[in-house]
Amino acid sequence: MKQKLFFIMFALFATHAMGYAQEDSTTAKTETSVESVVEKQPEFPGGMNALMQYLLRSIRYPAICQQQGIQGRVVVQFVVDADGSITDIQVVKRVNPHLDKEAVRVVSAMPKWIPGMQNGENVRTKFTLPVSFKLGKTKVKACVINVDNEEVEVEVDKMAQFPGGQQELERYIKKRMKYPKEAKGVQGCVEVTFVVNTDGHISGVAVTKAVDPLLDAEAMRLIERMPKWEPAILHGIPLRTKHTLPIDFNLGK
Repeated sequence: MKQKLFFIMFALFATHAMGYAQEDSTTAKTETSVESVVEKQPEFPGGMNALMQYLLRSIRYPAICQQQGIQGRVVVQFVVDADGSITDIQVVKRVNPHLDKEAVRVVSAMPKWIPGMQNGENVRTKFTLPVSFKLGKTKVKACVINVDNEEVEVEVDKMAQFPGGQQELERYIKKRMKYPKEAKGVQGCVEVTFVVNTDGHISGVAVTKAVDPLLDAEAMRLIERMPKWEPAILHGIPLRTKHTLPIDFNLGK
C-alpha cells in the first residue's frame, strides 16, 4: 500500500536539558555571551500551538526521502538573540542530508521569537528543536487556519465534528430549522462556511452559495447557534479548521 507522509512530532526544551554546560561563573558576561539557563525561556510568537502550525505550513518532506522511505528525528540547535532573531543554527543530531537541510531551512525562516530574560533583561539563549520526519498511512485532511489566517490543507489525526457526530448534526438541523413564511415556497441548498476554533466554538460564518436572502439568513442562524464542536486534533493539539455545510430547504410535496 502506498504510504502517505505525515508530520510533525516535536518538543521544545532548553539546551541545559541536553546537558550543555553553563558558562564559567568567573567569566565576565558580554553582549555576545549565550545563556543556557534563564529565568524566562524564549518563546515562538503565539506559543507552542503557533509553532506547530508554523511547522505544518512550512515543512516540505524531501521527495527523495519519501521515495526511499527515509525517516527520523533531526535535532536542530539555535540561539535566540536578545532581539528575538534566530542565529547560530546547527544540526546536533543528523538523520539524512536532505532531512537535515530541510529542518535547518525551516528554522532559518522562522519569525523573530520573544527572547529569553534574565534579571529583567533580554539575553541570548540556546534552544533545541527536535523535528521528526515520519512516513505512515494516509490521514484525514482538514482545512487548517494557521496563525497568519491562511488556509492550509493538513493531514490530522481527528477531524472536527459536531458533538455526537454526523447523525446528531442532521437531527439538530432538522429540529431547529424554521422555514421563513415570507420566502413563499422558495427552495434550494444554501452553502455556509464557518470556522471551528480550538475551544470548539463557531465563528466566521458566511454564505458561500446563496439561494434567497431569507433562506440564507436562516442557514446562518442555524450555524451560529450550534453548540461547541469537538475541534480537529493533530499530535494531541487542537487546531482551527474551516468547514462548509450545505443546508437544504426542501418543502417536499
